[in-house]
Amino acid sequence: GKVPRRAENARRKAQPIPSTKLSMVVTTMEENFPRGTLQFLTDFVSCQHYPPKEIVSHVTRNILLSSEAGPLLKDAYMLLMKIQICKSATTAVLSWDWDLLRYVLEEQVQAMVL
Repeated sequence: GKVPRRAENARRKAQPIPSTKLSMVVTTMEENFPRGTLQFLTDFVSCQHYPPKEIVSHVTRNILLSSEAGPLLKDAYMLLMKIQICKSATTAVLSWDWDLLRYVLEEQVQAMVL
């Protein structure tokens, strides 16, 4: 019999975000527009499409760990969790210390509260 489309899609290997969409993300990074970067990535990342490790590194270093991130912290964290949950999170894509990341975020949140 025929394989249901959903099962066929589930077996399909995740691929990088298409270059046309990725160029939109890169433009927001070049323009230093982190809200746009996060919005595009949140829209484009799925269990079928993952961002290159350089983009994930940018989100981590320049947005999540930025002292100016403030209101974007939650969005950046949720995006990284989405990438991980979709199982496109290989060590090549997400190669950082989660405990250290959590510690830094907790420190930033405490600093914002004080």
